[in-house]
Amino acid sequence: MREPMVATGDGTATAGRRLSRKLARLLVGAWSTLAALTLGPATVRADEVDTAVEAFSLATSPLGFTPGPTEKLIIKALVRCATNKRSVLVCAREEALRQLPAETRPLATCMLQGRSIEACAENELLRRLPPETRGVAQCLASRRSLADCARGEIARRLPPQTQAIGTCMTSGASYEKCAAQEALRRMPAASREIAACLAKRTDIGKCAVHAAAGSKQRHTLDLIEKLKADGRSDLGKPPNGIHNIIRVAEGIKHDKWDDVLIYGGAEVYKVAAKIVLSIFLTPALQPLISPIVDTVVQNRVQLVANLIKGLKQRDQRLIGQAVTEAYLLAQVEIPCSVVPGDLREAVCGTIGKIIKHVGKVGGDAADLAVRLIKRPLAIPDTLWTETQGARERIAGKKRGCMPAPNYYAGHYVRCYHRGAYLQLAGSSHLTPFRDALNGNCRRYYDQCFFSNRFDGLCNPQRDMFRKHVDEIARGIRYAATVYAYSYARFMKRQGKAICDGRHADQQTKAFISRCEQALYKQMPVKGHPRNDSCGGKYSFAETAHHVACAKAVERMDPRRVQTAACKAAPR
Repeated sequence: MREPMVATGDGTATAGRRLSRKLARLLVGAWSTLAALTLGPATVRADEVDTAVEAFSLATSPLGFTPGPTEKLIIKALVRCATNKRSVLVCAREEALRQLPAETRPLATCMLQGRSIEACAENELLRRLPPETRGVAQCLASRRSLADCARGEIARRLPPQTQAIGTCMTSGASYEKCAAQEALRRMPAASREIAACLAKRTDIGKCAVHAAAGSKQRHTLDLIEKLKADGRSDLGKPPNGIHNIIRVAEGIKHDKWDDVLIYGGAEVYKVAAKIVLSIFLTPALQPLISPIVDTVVQNRVQLVANLIKGLKQRDQRLIGQAVTEAYLLAQVEIPCSVVPGDLREAVCGTIGKIIKHVGKVGGDAADLAVRLIKRPLAIPDTLWTETQGARERIAGKKRGCMPAPNYYAGHYVRCYHRGAYLQLAGSSHLTPFRDALNGNCRRYYDQCFFSNRFDGLCNPQRDMFRKHVDEIARGIRYAATVYAYSYARFMKRQGKAICDGRHADQQTKAFISRCEQALYKQMPVKGHPRNDSCGGKYSFAETAHHVACAKAVERMDPRRVQTAACKAAPR
């Protein structure tokens, strides 16, 4: 009897098996911390815009440049505005206006609303006039003659800053024209040109040519141009920098992590996931989450999403499932502090200890049997009496039959794999197989005891075997189901080659093989799965784990997964 060994094909599983003990310890620490924190007070939700912008800044040049602190503030302002159902063009114009001198913003804002420079100038000048002169100015604005509005009163009352308008109008020009000339005269030349450009163009990043080099206006407009954060970010056009950041922020907000990967790429996804998860960790423990994210992000995007969702909802079941999948994909042995209920007994309970240690004890087999098997068997001491023992010796029965715990360790444990295989395969042979094991037990003890002892000696072993096989099969089935969640992502990673049916079938087999090996690492049940003697050599493709993985993949509908992967493949 041996542990099966199979080559993995592309070396990914081999690399997974080589993960260091340090990684395993980090995973344990991360899980323990995360699990504990779900029982603590509710945490504050991350600002999705901060997360998205920081992720794009920290990832390897997804924007084509690395934003500095000032640029990040501007980008965050643009993204926050755009995620509030406003057009990117409107948001960019508002941000550009904020960089103009304070005294010119009202006029420029009015112009951006589509009003003429004359109308905007009139409003702006009226706003600035002292209350006692507004009546005269409004009289002029109503197109009444200058004489009608009392030239002398205007000359006497208008403050120095508005007398230029009166002088202009005495030459016969209209109030609107004079007001516009005065408003434009007071506006700095650069601001005037920028305001006019912002009002006329939709690609406002091009307005940077009107701003002085090194000015705030120039810096902001240059950034808008780099990101195409203006009318060019129309959703009908190909995605660009600002559009991608907006979609990533929305994906984080709504827990749509597929969108985070699509619009940000793998590096942005990793950084964003770590930022969000770090909210639940103390600063000292924040680095512990990195191995989980880095190991599994290429296998299944939704895994990290499920972990984040579980933490937010304080859902222990969802957290346990997500972390279990992470360990399976990484092919790192799952620590008992992590294992969820459906897997716990088969991996960490009495059954798990028996599976992992009974074949390694050598001369200590009796001691192990007593510690792990005697108490669960619970064979009553009243089964043994000196009187019956004497009669059995007289009848020629042998001495030296091993105690029930030792018999169980030597004959039933080696058949765990066979029992689990039959149960997972749905074979009708499972009951006859268990009956045969019970019959072997009775024949063995017939050497030493009368038949009235057989039920007390063998039936507890039969019942415990049934219980253990049920738990093992349940654990393998659960682990296979969890592992299969990464099947669709695995198929998509094959690119357009997955469109070929034969290649798709080969990749499905490769995935099942990986699944099988990952499960075997957690539950290395002993014995041959395909014969009733439970002995001999066997390959991975014959295991109970293979049966469970194949069925889990079948439930995912391989043809549907292939079709979806083919449609998603780049052309």
